[in-house]
Amino acid sequence: NKKSEEMSIIVLSDNPASAVEDVKNDKFGIVSESSIEKNSKVVDQINEQLQTTINTVEYVDCIALVEALYNRDVDVIILSEGFRDLIEDNYDSFSKDTKVLDSFKQK
Repeated sequence: NKKSEEMSIIVLSDNPASAVEDVKNDKFGIVSESSIEKNSKVVDQINEQLQTTINTVEYVDCIALVEALYNRDVDVIILSEGFRDLIEDNYDSFSKDTKVLDSFKQK
């Protein structure tokens, strides 16, 4: 019985987007290793919801992913909320610097 994991769609706070529809043509960063299956399920859900195929870029871990967002190499990241504490250990203002556009529960 695995507990469900929340996957958030996150942008920087200064991004004018207020919904996933607003960023459908932007680059989405994902973590390649962590939970490929969970990531791909979320990507599938987004593609289905938007009736498009989003452009994804893979990163080795959640820190590299967040760094890419801060460096604006990607506009949006798909992040497991389980990593938020780890990220805030490295970027203490992460929750202030970013906003969640949407989230998906994954089992």
